Amino acid sequence: MRRRKQKKPRSTSEAQPHHHRFDDGVLTIQKIYRQFHSISDGAEGGVAGFNGSIRPTPLARVLRALSVKGNELVDFGAGSGRVIFAAIVEGASRSYGYELPENKGMKSVFDSMVIASANLAQGRVDWLGKNILDLNELNGSPSCAFSFWVGLPLPVQEHILWLCTGTRSIRAIAVFKDRKWGNADQGFLWIYLEIH
Repeated sequence: MRRRKQKKPRSTSEAQPHHHRFDDGVLTIQKIYRQFHSISDGAEGGVAGFNGSIRPTPLARVLRALSVKGNELVDFGAGSGRVIFAAIVEGASRSYGYELPENKGMKSVFDSMVIASANLAQGRVDWLGKNILDLNELNGSPSCAFSFWVGLPLPVQEHILWLCTGTRSIRAIAVFKDRKWGNADQGFLWIYLEIH
């Protein structure tokens, strides 16, 4: 009878695969996602245009790469506001987004989230019901921008870039362009603007 070679016990860090170890920011973003799902009953109202969202862990990585901590973020095509709230979790001083005004269901979910997380969000988040193509300038002084670009028509994409390059405070833009990615660098278009 052959004796099996005994394996050495693994350390705690080896025992858990990397993708199961989350920091507090990711865990809080996951909690926010669960709150959104609960408040909206998974539907988030009648939506004009394309509806989609980035997962919590990659979103945390993207927000950190954009250096949102202590800064202001603008989200183009904000939906119900997941990215807006996640930016606050990651330390943004203020976060706001533009969404089509006819998406009233999204606005209702956002307003409910503001009430549910008043200590986190009160006075630091905004959902602005405006068509991106109608914007000539941005509110506030955002240093970074985010957009879930999948499904946005080319003229809207071009207008977002025009708005960002015309806003002196914006230094970096992250655009989710497709779902074929395994980390925060794939599936994204990263744009770093020179000092104006």
